[in-house]
Amino acid sequence: MLEVPPGCRLPRHTDSAEEVIVVVDGEAEVEVDGREAPLGPGEHAIVPAHVPHEVRNAGPHLLRFLAVYASTDVTTTYEDPVQPDGTRERRPLNGS
Repeated sequence: MLEVPPGCRLPRHTDSAEEVIVVVDGEAEVEVDGREAPLGPGEHAIVPAHVPHEVRNAGPHLLRFLAVYASTDVTTTYEDPVQPDGTRERRPLNGS
């Protein structure tokens, strides 16, 4: 289960395996290979392996979603480096 606070995002990255993103609570804006789609609770997006994507919290409340992968061995590569403690992972959209 991943959580993204209001006004924040999980930055653009790729995964080595197909991913299914399932929104549990909140409102998401999911961008997959340049195409954006809004998702609410119970809705999902399928992300093919090695395709750039990001998840933004599009609502005023905490976004909670599941990321389910088609493999037990997944490598995630971010376009911008991420600190080991995850601080860049959930940075505000305005860049600060």
